[in-house]
Amino acid sequence: MQNKIEISVEWGDTDPAEIVFYPNFFKWFDTGTWRLFDAAGLTYDVIRNDFSLIGFPLVEVRSKFISPVHFRDPVQLTSHISEWGRKTFQVSHTVLVKDRPCVEGLETRVLGRRADDGAIEAVIPPKEIQVRLPALKNKDLQSTEK
Repeated sequence: MQNKIEISVEWGDTDPAEIVFYPNFFKWFDTGTWRLFDAAGLTYDVIRNDFSLIGFPLVEVRSKFISPVHFRDPVQLTSHISEWGRKTFQVSHTVLVKDRPCVEGLETRVLGRRADDGAIEAVIPPKEIQVRLPALKNKDLQSTEK
């Protein structure tokens, strides 16, 4: 499963050259992750109440900037799970402007819960979550684009 969202690039998202200031992509990646889970029926309330989790803390993020995004550009952000690990998962993000690749992002996250001592600990992802959000490889993405 992948999820697409449209983003309106506002003046405040840009630098003086009217190019999106890079931290905004990381904010959009986070939004893309939450919207992906929402689209799979795994809203924050479901994650918290049904699975006793506090969310998906970020443990690593990286990006590749390919082409600039400017003020008022119509941005499409596509997000999908690209890998499930033992206690981690990766979310891949692609930013397009009118079919032009602009940014690729990769987040590594964990499913977190509150331990008895109050600390946050990573847990093994429940199978139900993995079934709702299967990892998609590049060959899988081509078949879901139709």
